[in-house]
Amino acid sequence: VSHYPPGYKQERIVGMGMNEEELKRNPVLTEYIVQDLNLYSKLPFEDNSFQAITNVYIVQDLNLYSKLPFEDNSFQAITNVVSVDYLTKPLEVFREMNRILKPGGLALM
Repeated sequence: VSHYPPGYKQERIVGMGMNEEELKRNPVLTEYIVQDLNLYSKLPFEDNSFQAITNVYIVQDLNLYSKLPFEDNSFQAITNVVSVDYLTKPLEVFREMNRILKPGGLALM
């Protein structure tokens, strides 16, 4: 399931969620990360390690560790669909989303 319009293309579209099968079937994604955003929000890799790695499988709960595995100002847009209501520390996650957004970037909930 993609929450982007059919045919939507960007150089990099990273999906992050708890269901690997669903992420695999999303034709829009260029890479995905499987993680439980309520446990860990920072992956155990250096921020720049995702430049060459795709389809990484990690389980992480953002409610325990909310740091996202991306460099500052690295995304033009972030889409958070059907998951905000499961976060126990939404403000920490939103701060991380803001950190990785480029100036003037969009965060869509």
